[in-house]
Amino acid sequence: MDVDGNDDIKIGICTIAFKERSLAEIAATAAKWGFDGIEVWGRAGHTEYPPNLDEHASFRNTVEDLGLSIPVFSSYLNPASPNWDESVGNDLAITSALGSAMIRVWAGDSGSATADGVLWDMCIGSLREFSKRAQGRGVRVCVERHSNTLTDETEAAFRLIEEIDHPNLGLNWQGPYGQERIETADDLDRLAAITTHVHAQTVVAYPNKPGDRIVRTTLREGVIDWPLVISKLSEVSYTGWIMVEFVADKEPDAAAADDCHYLHECLATA
Repeated sequence: MDVDGNDDIKIGICTIAFKERSLAEIAATAAKWGFDGIEVWGRAGHTEYPPNLDEHASFRNTVEDLGLSIPVFSSYLNPASPNWDESVGNDLAITSALGSAMIRVWAGDSGSATADGVLWDMCIGSLREFSKRAQGRGVRVCVERHSNTLTDETEAAFRLIEEIDHPNLGLNWQGPYGQERIETADDLDRLAAITTHVHAQTVVAYPNKPGDRIVRTTLREGVIDWPLVISKLSEVSYTGWIMVEFVADKEPDAAAADDCHYLHECLATA
């Protein structure tokens, strides 16, 4: 990859990283730090319900005036939610108002080891239909990789995407440090090809047992090998975004700026 002007992978930041700040403040600071775009958090403070689409469109203009984009809306759409049907329309409307080409969704409310067939079938069917609907609006769909959902383990995440089997849907990959230890290389050997979006975060050390407190740190200092991640993504010609989702607990502003610079350094040497 080229050191400068690389269009294969872009670097952004999720507004959840600074959820106590306004969207306008985050956008201005993200531009100063050198990020290419931001991912808007779909919770109160950054996204209100019912949505004010005029405000979202206005914020899109603000972001674009800063030379940034909003490639992804980070929604909490989940087929297991009782308000799924209502939320689908609201969140697709928000995505369009923000000018985002992708929406993040979730898969269930139970880990894959305890999920029954009813949950699997519901998530597979609902997310397949949602992918068709989103495609009609020019929006791609990515499913969050997360504990206590159907994407918690490597093979479960692969199974979900494969069984949904829709070209408009892929995986939102992030390092699996929160569950039992999974080697990053092995995980990406299986999942990189179905990954369409990436969240970047890391911790000082893996937890020894469930419930252990995790301490966030900068990407260059944590347990996840980000040069390896980028190498594995490059092997499958990944052309999406890497979004910094959470930053170090200490000196978060300096940490965010360092994460941006570090990811660009990794891209330059990939």
